[in-house]
Amino acid sequence: MTLPRSPKLFLGLGALAAASACAGAALLATVATSGCGDDTCVIITTGGTHQALSEWTVTFAVTDASEIGALQADVVSDDCDGDFTGRADQLDCQPLVDAIFAGNHIGERSAKFALIDLDGFRTPAAIVACGYRSRGEPTAANFRIVVTDASDTNSSPLENTPNLVVASVTPR
Repeated sequence: MTLPRSPKLFLGLGALAAASACAGAALLATVATSGCGDDTCVIITTGGTHQALSEWTVTFAVTDASEIGALQADVVSDDCDGDFTGRADQLDCQPLVDAIFAGNHIGERSAKFALIDLDGFRTPAAIVACGYRSRGEPTAANFRIVVTDASDTNSSPLENTPNLVVASVTPR
């Protein structure tokens, strides 16, 4: 059987192969033409067993002592089988301090969040809890966190960037 030279087919297989490589699954593609009209059907079968997705709460905390007026952070999960819950500006997070919260799920395994409190919130403290879905149990090591902005109650940058960490990952 001769495979058609369809850019869509090869692009689709490349994307599926990349997605499968992240999960460590084998990729098998079968090309069939019956019943598909002018298009080519591709049937993808991945090997191995698949665990159901589990729900988790990832709690973020600032570990050093400070009074913070505003804090913004980017978080990326290195867990190929996991992702934050909520889409776009509906990131599934709750502030754990008395502050205004905004969060965005900006893409696969990436989120941004910000807290603002004109009166300031004191740390060390757990500050945000976010929903997360994964096939395996995530750990703190699965998350890369970058504090992109931190200021005091006068909107001046903090002298030292707060140490923001994953304090816990618990089942929902």
